[in-house]
Amino acid sequence: MKGCGETTTNLMLIEKIMRSLPQKCDHIVVAIEESRDLEKLKVEELQSSLEAHEMRMSERNPIKLNEQALKVQ
Repeated sequence: MKGCGETTTNLMLIEKIMRSLPQKCDHIVVAIEESRDLEKLKVEELQSSLEAHEMRMSERNPIKLNEQALKVQ
């Protein structure tokens, strides 16, 4: 977009990131949209929210992460 002379706003970037998340994260996206003002939300804050959710999920299912790590090796 920058190459075409268009300006990218923070809101556009946030929306694009949220659209690119997998379908299993839809409930997280909805929660963020409803609880935060997307026009004031920074990319770093969005990243922190997503990482916090990922950490909570990994704490609940530590076995799955170990199984996935073994499959990758």
